Amino acid sequence: MGAALAAVRDSLAWLRPRERWPRGPLLVAAALLAGGVLLRLPVFTYAGPATQRAFNSYIFQHPGSYSDISSLYFRDRLWLHPAPYFDYRLEYPVVTGAFVWLVGFIHSSVTSYTLASAAVLVVLGLVAVWLVDRYEGSRVWLLAAAPVLGLDAVLNWDLMAIALTVAALVLYQRDRDGWAGGVLSLAVWAKLFPLLLLPVIALARVRERRWRSLGRGLLSFALISAAINLPVALARASAGGGFVVRSRWAYFYTFNERRRDVGGLWWFFGWLHPKAPELNRLSGVLLALAIVVVAGAMLLGSRRVPPRRLVAPAFLALLAWFVFINRVYSPQFGLWVVVLLAVAGAPLWLAIAFVVVDTAFYLVVFFGFAAGTHAYFIDITRPATGVRELVLLASVAWGVQRLARAAPPLKPTAQAGWERRERTLAAAPSSP
Repeated sequence: MGAALAAVRDSLAWLRPRERWPRGPLLVAAALLAGGVLLRLPVFTYAGPATQRAFNSYIFQHPGSYSDISSLYFRDRLWLHPAPYFDYRLEYPVVTGAFVWLVGFIHSSVTSYTLASAAVLVVLGLVAVWLVDRYEGSRVWLLAAAPVLGLDAVLNWDLMAIALTVAALVLYQRDRDGWAGGVLSLAVWAKLFPLLLLPVIALARVRERRWRSLGRGLLSFALISAAINLPVALARASAGGGFVVRSRWAYFYTFNERRRDVGGLWWFFGWLHPKAPELNRLSGVLLALAIVVVAGAMLLGSRRVPPRRLVAPAFLALLAWFVFINRVYSPQFGLWVVVLLAVAGAPLWLAIAFVVVDTAFYLVVFFGFAAGTHAYFIDITRPATGVRELVLLASVAWGVQRLARAAPPLKPTAQAGWERRERTLAAAPSSP
């Protein structure tokens, strides 16, 4: 028993506090997150019919106050506390479904349900900021001071998946591959985006020839994935015995496979009248090519620096590219890019450019819902989408060049405010 407890203690050593807590970033992030909750005040005053259509018509007249959490409260009749995948279909993976159901114990009104969800998400947002600060080479202020942190806090459930993803990154960086694989699995089944981290981590471990670490991480990922999905995904067949896949669990995949293109790159190719299957195939090819390019850039950079130092920029490049080519763009997707810009220690100019454009795009989208005119879409929403796609592409380009032109490790030196980084170059050998 003592040996088992010692093993658990050693595995959780990464949780031990650093020299100091990032008090400034946490305070600023807390203020932004609280502001994001206050932005939803119109939700708490809603007194109309208990239908999603009526609620959305009301809330879209208050730009920035919309929340998927509140909207789905009415669509899925959560005041009855139904179980996702068993009592109704849900277009989110199982960990998000578990969140919806567990918080659903507080369901007497849309106000109580939204506030309960917001309380958990705010805590998870602060945890994400703290974890970003613990990642070596990060720039935590890029996340803590980003307005989109507050704007997106209660828009959807992304902060849960973000906190889990950053936790997995920190664990991998500290060689806790078994724990990291399990946490990454939870992140993937909260929001599918973190799956792009898996090939990056695998390549880094292969390059380091750390086969056991890779095996532990993959095994943990597979076991946790099976444990949380199979009980929900499988149902007994009505005839003949055996099991069948529960259609309400599979709805996450069928819904996204058929979903029409909204807010993404393919808006600009509407004149070609592409169908969803065609766009799915094209996006799949483009994503596969991106994985090849990023893998090649990682192999080049790993000749200069340890492969683990390239995980964050590689993940940033892949995720930003995935968001760039995706058929659907929801405003909270930008928060993922901001988080990874902070984790990867991106330059200030790029982070500010992305945050400004993403914040403006958020406002454009929700003022567009209030306006509801075709002219607004043509004159404002479409140009804003084009600018957003450009900064996404810039994030991809920076991530790839950071990999291919990897410099020697950076040595942090103390400085008020932002940390200044200095290159530490190996001394050149003296001439004979």
